[in-house]
Amino acid sequence: MCNELLSPGGIAVFDDYTNLNYSQVLPAIYKYIYTTNPDLAVFMVTDIKAYVCRKKYLNYYLSFVLQGALPSMAARGIEDAMISRTDWDREYRAIYLRTRSAGETGSHYGE
Repeated sequence: MCNELLSPGGIAVFDDYTNLNYSQVLPAIYKYIYTTNPDLAVFMVTDIKAYVCRKKYLNYYLSFVLQGALPSMAARGIEDAMISRTDWDREYRAIYLRTRSAGETGSHYGE
């Protein structure tokens, strides 16, 4: 449905992405993306959600996450937000937006 209904610059948000009570959500998203090759890409994940956009807009949303997510979170009072990314695989480019764990410093993990 997402591939059919998502507007060109739209974002689809999938809840319970890593909720193990609904462990089928995460594999279902990636099975669909990697076996049917839709016009969709995951650009950001959090502890709960996956954010998906059209492939044409992937770089646009990745740029926002890299440049604007942390200031946007800070403006909302979330000072311990952090971006995490440990490799630059061409096929999977999503960025993990999370809060810092105890003892972590800085705003980027895996920089």
